[in-house]
Amino acid sequence: MIAPFPSNTRETIENIINNIGRYVTFYSSTLSGCSASGCSLDPVTGTSVNSFCSVCSGYFWIPTWSGDDIKAHVTWKYADDIQFNTGGMTFLGDGIVKIMYSGPYMDIVNKAEYLGVDGKQVDIQRVTLLGVPSINRISLDFKERSKEDDTF
Repeated sequence: MIAPFPSNTRETIENIINNIGRYVTFYSSTLSGCSASGCSLDPVTGTSVNSFCSVCSGYFWIPTWSGDDIKAHVTWKYADDIQFNTGGMTFLGDGIVKIMYSGPYMDIVNKAEYLGVDGKQVDIQRVTLLGVPSINRISLDFKERSKEDDTF
């Protein structure tokens, strides 16, 4: 016999995330063309015709970054399981972020280029929809960016 699921599963999980969760920032960007005098798009290279432009540095496309803060349950790898190594505990820079499922949140997740988690920049590795009997959470596996990956 299968045990019945409570009718308020979503509300219970949402209350847990609201009480123990912390804010995660989902960063996305929009591109706009450089408007400096003497700077225009080279259709062959997709960059500026003026490689010495003081505004865009020859790239032509300028990203404008924005972020959406969502309360989430964050688990760093090995945070719930103590792993002792020669040098002490080792955090490998990857983990899981769980947020509540909704249409607007799915749009934010799909547009996100990276996340800000606990002051670190991380990349989404996998998106998994969770929940029984209906989908109620989004699980995001992430990996911390190395310093060489920072582009700004």
